[in-house]
Amino acid sequence: MYSHSEIKSNNRKGVERVSNKNASDYVNDKAEFQGNNTFSEYVNGVYIVYSYGYHFPLFVYKDGNWYANNEKYSSTISKHYSQLCPNEKIYRYCNTELMKKLPYISELQALTI
Repeated sequence: MYSHSEIKSNNRKGVERVSNKNASDYVNDKAEFQGNNTFSEYVNGVYIVYSYGYHFPLFVYKDGNWYANNEKYSSTISKHYSQLCPNEKIYRYCNTELMKKLPYISELQALTI
């Protein structure tokens, strides 16, 4: 699935380094990766894709559903969004603050926020 030319060594514990344009395979597999100003990780069993750090989660996969950040801050973040968007349907679009809370709250709580 991932060619050795796409994968480079990385400083994050065992996480594969990959170009952003090839990172969508990792997102769709819900595999951790380190891209160029993008990365993903699991928090409380929830898969999260970030752009430019923890302050901006782009996508969250929780309880079988994809959530997407509906806030656009820059053309670069919009590019990251396009490069990393999962193939599966987005269940719900959320603001940044709710995206940050998703790993810690229930679906019912998310619906009421």
